[in-house]
Amino acid sequence: MAMSHSLGEWTGLRGKFHAWFFSTYTRKIMELLIFGNYWSSFKKESARRIRHGNEMVLDIGSGSGNFSLPIARKMKQGKVCCLDLSLEMTDFLQMKAKHKSLQNAIRILNCDASETGLDDSSIDWVVSGNCMHEMPHPEKILAEVYRVLKPRGAVFIVDFMDWHGFHAGEAHGPYSVQQLSELFSEAGFKNVSVEKKRHFVVGIAEKV
Repeated sequence: MAMSHSLGEWTGLRGKFHAWFFSTYTRKIMELLIFGNYWSSFKKESARRIRHGNEMVLDIGSGSGNFSLPIARKMKQGKVCCLDLSLEMTDFLQMKAKHKSLQNAIRILNCDASETGLDDSSIDWVVSGNCMHEMPHPEKILAEVYRVLKPRGAVFIVDFMDWHGFHAGEAHGPYSVQQLSELFSEAGFKNVSVEKKRHFVVGIAEKV
């Protein structure tokens, strides 16, 4: 998911439009121009964490596969659990995965990110792109992330900061470096690294 604090933005006709738009060349050019800084961080960390292709990955707020599909390409026996409440987004993700012959490398989870149903210590690598600002209780999600991660597993989060036009409502809204760092630490994570990149905050933390 991306810039919204309302599920309605990602369901129905609007959800179908956004699922399609996020896969267009226009969107890819926007990502290159605007999101390039955090994409480089994601690619670097993904290369470090996905070594054998047998890993289990959780993508929180997977949308139509922005992070999920690049990771799925690296999989042999592993899987990417694509978690999103929007059926429109995950339906489009499944269609794209099938088109790229990656359907066996993904698993769709249409559930709350704080109650994934995954086993304890079953995930190697968790990613979340521009989704956490929509959550009213990010601490519950990070507690769940900590639970499902294996020891020495890691989480990568990128989200908005300094977004003055955002009206959060019940959602958390954009993060500061300090806020995300404190959320990681309070959840029990170690080796926390959070930094600002343009108008985004990028955080990496490990379960040790």
